Amino acid sequence: MVYYKLIHLPRITKEVKLTDDEEREIEKEALEYNIKLIKECLKISENIIQEERLHNRNKLRIALALYEKQSSHVVYWKDRYCRIKLDKEKLKFMEESK
Repeated sequence: MVYYKLIHLPRITKEVKLTDDEEREIEKEALEYNIKLIKECLKISENIIQEERLHNRNKLRIALALYEKQSSHVVYWKDRYCRIKLDKEKLKFMEESK
């Protein structure tokens, strides 16, 4: 499935498409980031429970709340990559037109 994003620039709208390989790579990076993040959130929630002397049953709730506040969605990652790809295209165009 091809992911594409319409990016609105002054006086022009540009469509940027990701290849299947680019899309899979971005999804992989987002997954790895989010796994690392949830593990960090679990450690933080353990510390909060110990410091505040809360019941251990709240550990998962606290971790999920922290994770939801910090996690990035895959769509954000793809949109960001589209913007980077467009910037590279603009730079290449500018160099070629000199």
